[in-house]
Amino acid sequence: MNIALSGINWFAIIIATISYSAFSGIWHRQFAFGKKWEQAMGFERPANWKESTIYYIVP
Repeated sequence: MNIALSGINWFAIIIATISYSAFSGIWHRQFAFGKKWEQAMGFERPANWKESTIYYIVP
């Protein structure tokens, strides 16, 4: 088991995770595709809506 984990490029996994998270955060912003994403999900913003971190982590 230890031999299989030593062959993984952990640096590449960390870079890919950071890139994926950044891309997802931008993707769901209102200036990108956020409005379309909300429509597709059936989400309607309340009048006093304020985006939080969970808004980007959950999807």
